[in-house]
Amino acid sequence: MNKMLKKLSVIFMAMILLGSLASPIYAKASTSKTKQVTLTEKSRLFTKQGGYGRKSTVAAKKKVTIIKTTKDKWMQTKDKKWIKNGFTGDYIYLSKKTTTYKKEKGSKSSTKLAAGIYKVSVANTNGWIKVKKGSKTYWIKSGKFVDSYIDLGNKKMQDQIVTILNKERAKKNLKPLKQDPKLTKLAIIRSLDMEKNRYFSHTSPTYGSWSNLLKGSGYNTNASGENIAAGYPTATSFMKGWMNSPGHKANILSPNYQKVGIGIVVSGKGAQYPTYGTQIFAK
Repeated sequence: MNKMLKKLSVIFMAMILLGSLASPIYAKASTSKTKQVTLTEKSRLFTKQGGYGRKSTVAAKKKVTIIKTTKDKWMQTKDKKWIKNGFTGDYIYLSKKTTTYKKEKGSKSSTKLAAGIYKVSVANTNGWIKVKKGSKTYWIKSGKFVDSYIDLGNKKMQDQIVTILNKERAKKNLKPLKQDPKLTKLAIIRSLDMEKNRYFSHTSPTYGSWSNLLKGSGYNTNASGENIAAGYPTATSFMKGWMNSPGHKANILSPNYQKVGIGIVVSGKGAQYPTYGTQIFAK
């Protein structure tokens, strides 16, 4: 095992960006029991689980009465709506150039949307979604809600990295960074994109600069940065690699940042590296 780890290819890069940034999945229920659940994040009610049939939002710290919970954490309310903590379905990620339609179930449009994140205005129960690009709207029937990516990272390693990161900041009398759910989802998208498309860079071959994800998701900040790494087997080794690099270390110990999102992905077969890691920092 040790010999294998020694041979493990490890590479990493760092980048700092300071400035203004303008900016149907269904599952069978696993439990059925009425209970009160307090939401920790703003969430939205839906007609169907998966983010379809958009209804009103529910603020964080509000209690909802739940009668059913699925294995993928969707909860059915007593009035037969569906809700998942932190899932609003406001943005969708397109991993490749996507065909658009003139209207729901209509003919194809001449416009194709580039890979990236788009604002959702309608998500019907039949799977058709209307998105915004500038002042124009388009119908699409593919893509994945940004909120769904929260379940696709290695949460244990991500949490461990945040803990180690804040210990390093404490040594320099810096305030701890708060783990931000939206940044976490974007970081996971970044790591998955590198794994899928077999590249290692701050610039994606599909959506361009990593900062385009911040802009597309409407994340407003005047200071942001990204660290990426690949090949490390543990949270400790990820952090050791980043801390041993001046550029990465500068991001981790920057007093300009207040929030962080960590995305760790354990690769499938055919990937260039066994793991990919992304840190996204913001003020």
